[in-house]
Amino acid sequence: MEMISFIQKSKRLDPDHRIEYIGGVGPTLIGAWKVSVDDAIRDIKCNPDSYWVGEGSRRVRVIVATSARGNEFLKTEDDGIWENNLLSLPQMPDHAEIVVKNAGSFPMRKTLIA
Repeated sequence: MEMISFIQKSKRLDPDHRIEYIGGVGPTLIGAWKVSVDDAIRDIKCNPDSYWVGEGSRRVRVIVATSARGNEFLKTEDDGIWENNLLSLPQMPDHAEIVVKNAGSFPMRKTLIA
């Protein structure tokens, strides 16, 4: 499971595509990573426990939802506090270097932030 600590929002006005990337700090606290929402959706479909956000001392799982228009997007499970914890996260840095990692049986495209 990867903890998401920041997001990169889209410049588009479409509410189903407000977030383009999710990211966080590596498990060793060295470097940071980001992954596109499309790749994160694929990750979650393969492993529902792929990503989470912290809410106090609790973990809130990130899930795939489908809009009324049929578009898939990321959101957090209902934690009784926020409607969508992802949108409340800070914006991530702009520059990055792409790295492909293999996580289990499927490739996980992550970007390490310089």
